Amino acid sequence: MKIKKKNINTLLAIFSGLIIVYSVVFFKTLSNIDEEFKYTFKSEENYLFHKKYSKQTHHLRNESALDTIIVDTKARDLLFTNIYEKGEKTILFQGDSFIQQIHRIKNKKSYEMLKDFGIKKEINIIGAGIASYSPSLMNMQLDLLEKDFNIKPNIIIAFINQKDFGDELCRYKKNKVYIDGKFEKIYQENDFEGEGWFNYSNAYGLSEIKFKNTSIYFTTFEIINFKAKKKITRVIKKINYLMKQKKLPKKCYNEEMDRYLYHPSKADKKYFRKTIAEYINKVAEKKNVEKLILVTFPLKEHFLYKKNKTKNVLPYNIATLVNKTILDKKDIIHLDFSDLLLDDLSYDYTSIWTKDQIHLNPTNHSNIFIKNILKELNSLL
Repeated sequence: MKIKKKNINTLLAIFSGLIIVYSVVFFKTLSNIDEEFKYTFKSEENYLFHKKYSKQTHHLRNESALDTIIVDTKARDLLFTNIYEKGEKTILFQGDSFIQQIHRIKNKKSYEMLKDFGIKKEINIIGAGIASYSPSLMNMQLDLLEKDFNIKPNIIIAFINQKDFGDELCRYKKNKVYIDGKFEKIYQENDFEGEGWFNYSNAYGLSEIKFKNTSIYFTTFEIINFKAKKKITRVIKKINYLMKQKKLPKKCYNEEMDRYLYHPSKADKKYFRKTIAEYINKVAEKKNVEKLILVTFPLKEHFLYKKNKTKNVLPYNIATLVNKTILDKKDIIHLDFSDLLLDDLSYDYTSIWTKDQIHLNPTNHSNIFIKNILKELNSLL
């Protein structure tokens, strides 16, 4: 009898302790409710759009990017932005943040140059650049733009960044799905990998709670339950993954992705060429496309090496792989800025970058990058 009573007391003590802990967590969460929603979506429309379409293309623009866009934005600007839309034909710009820069307030000149070109040529200009978009994601995006937004470009400008090499090999390769040998789908990042740059599970879950507009107390209850469930689910997924794969996938930080570019293997190069070829084949399926222009741009390290200002290892130039991939495709143009700029020693191309030393500053984005793209387009139209 004493043992039974002792067990009951122990259970009551544990239960009481859990209630105290939960109460502390509850009131702490309640007092910091605004902080809990700090990184959620501001608009329910944006949240629903982002959740729907990021599943199909791995990720979209972050909602914060809308604040930097020149035009009045809609939810669709998470995927693409209309620069000029009163023409009969359409030019589509695809690529990563180099292309996404087009719409930014800081890059107003680039935006105006493209809009003026659209007005002059009476042709629609659409910017679909999204940070870290490489050939595989552009592949998925192209289908999505046609299927859900009836965007059928006549000319495509596809920017392939040097950093796409690491993106494809480290970030996307493990998440691609092939059906009958054809690339058909790409999964989002695994939740157990943590709050990665393109892991939106936390933002989606908390946004859903926020937009329910329930009482603050019930909202607090839901936040606690969501976070607890997420932690438990993450542990279970992690264990299941380890049982199948023996080790966790690499976390694709910049240092890890750069490793591929500085020390590329034959297999890495072959795979990257495959992703470019897959994208080209996707474009070829679109009967409306009359011309594909692939664009590449060297890194700052390429300029430094050319001027003998560095003793560091030279990163591989993916322009070489683009050239090899399109060798027998006479209808595809490669606008290779390495050919245009690396031999020009009269200009200091080491000072054309933003603070991150990766992107072009606004002046050179318009005067070098956009100017030469428009020059190429002028020769076609």
